[in-house]
Amino acid sequence: MSEKSPSLMIKTILGHLHSGVEKLESGHLSPEEMELLVEDAKELYERMIILRYKIYETNVLGVQAPVISASLRQPEIETPIDLFGSIDEPASEPEFEVTFASGESEERNEEVFYDENEEQLEDEEEEEQANEDAEAEEESTEEATAEEEEEANEEEMSEEVAEVEAELEEPAEETTAAQNANWEPEFSGDQPIWMAEMEANIRDNRSVFPLESLIGAFTLNEKLQFINELFDGSSDEFSSNIKQLDQLASMDAARNMLTELSQTFNWDTESEIVEDFIYKICRRYATGA
Repeated sequence: MSEKSPSLMIKTILGHLHSGVEKLESGHLSPEEMELLVEDAKELYERMIILRYKIYETNVLGVQAPVISASLRQPEIETPIDLFGSIDEPASEPEFEVTFASGESEERNEEVFYDENEEQLEDEEEEEQANEDAEAEEESTEEATAEEEEEANEEEMSEEVAEVEAELEEPAEETTAAQNANWEPEFSGDQPIWMAEMEANIRDNRSVFPLESLIGAFTLNEKLQFINELFDGSSDEFSSNIKQLDQLASMDAARNMLTELSQTFNWDTESEIVEDFIYKICRRYATGA
């Protein structure tokens, strides 16, 4: 092949490749022409590599354009080409020998300059992406930890509030045995027998510590018990009647109201729950309350 300018040679090779690709698309490319097409593609690749190296040497390194004595050492193709599939193993890239005008000759692989830079950039990008992923994961972990701590704090506060409320609902036992000794129930002539017997049992078997008020004197369990068994499950009835019982003038007035409540809500006057309720009223109107 006669000496031509590099651009003209590249155009000639491109023309061969274009013609071969058209035959390949039309299905008229013979195996021999396929071999020639592959050789043209290799030659185009090799010439472009050499030109890239020359431009790099001139523009980047400031070296005069090298004289290409370029003996291309093409390795033998050990694996036959499969016209209907891919090549079993890729052929190794050709090596180049470049002789410089100064007389110094070196064997250079022109891909080193660019490939190393490209690999370095890729490594830096991968490292940066890995750092970003690690930071994102750390932030998500911190957010999850903060949410768990907040939930734990809320649960702890809820438990503390529940304990405080339970303590507030517990009646305070403030009076002494001396105050209990001063309590003597007052009996009324029209008092029901069952109530008189319950008050006598309370006086003989229970310690009666006076209460300043019935409001807040019931525990949560006592409230639920009295509401369900004495006031037909109505918390409003329980609250309103407790307020009235708390504001009466004497135990005698409380007995009259208890009698009316027992008839209204049909209490079992022999049950322990009724005695427990009357016990609270006796404490409210005990001496010293």
